[in-house]
Amino acid sequence: MGFFSLTDNSASENLQGLSGGVQSKYDDAISDYQAQSESLMTDTLSGFKEEQALYKRKRGFRDPMAQFAAETGLRQQQAGQDAKLAQMGGLKGSAAFALGAQSLNARAQGFQMQASMKAQEHQRNTVALHDLMKTSGSIKAQMGMAQLQGVSSMRGQQIQSYASMQTAAAQLANQPTAFSRLLEAGIGAFGAAKGSDRRLKENIAHVGVSRKGHNIYEFEYKQGTGRRFRGVMADEVPFAALPLGDSGYLAVNYSHPDLDVAFEEIV
Repeated sequence: MGFFSLTDNSASENLQGLSGGVQSKYDDAISDYQAQSESLMTDTLSGFKEEQALYKRKRGFRDPMAQFAAETGLRQQQAGQDAKLAQMGGLKGSAAFALGAQSLNARAQGFQMQASMKAQEHQRNTVALHDLMKTSGSIKAQMGMAQLQGVSSMRGQQIQSYASMQTAAAQLANQPTAFSRLLEAGIGAFGAAKGSDRRLKENIAHVGVSRKGHNIYEFEYKQGTGRRFRGVMADEVPFAALPLGDSGYLAVNYSHPDLDVAFEEIV
């Protein structure tokens, strides 16, 4: 005999499978969203990183005043060369020294102006770098928060969808088949025929024997609601037994003339 289930879980199983598919699609969507957000952040901040690197290099220049002090010795050497050139040109003594000093002072003043300009540029670069890092950090934080909120929202939708589908699947689980509903109602599938296969019953108790020698039992159906019935077992009255559709189970025709046991519910 074939297998016949008294419950139908197909709808629940289909819904659970669909729920798993929804879970997977949400995971894929979240991964794509995160990748796109991170790519956008990288592209947005790349320009800021290049500017930061530039300003950091500018800040790394030698300090202007230290540079001035280091070059003072060179200026003195140049003054001595100027004095020698003046002597070669016919100037001697104080005149040659005065010419060298005048040349040195002019060069020193020019370098001081250059050093001041470099110091101002250094200050501007420092301020610009600070502002740039502050701005890029703020942008990164805002984009990171937007990504976090987006992922959180999608996760919330995913959980809600999964929970709803699982709840619906649980409600559909173990739904009775049409045949089991017939058994619960105690109604035969073929007129006076009753589902009397031993495999459909539980809590079986032998309570007597009929005048024609047929065993009488009290029992409950496995898919019933706790109601008890009285009757026979199909395998013990093969003359009155017949297939219960294509379920693989047996029913009993209680109207058979050789069967003197009635099918009844025990109140």
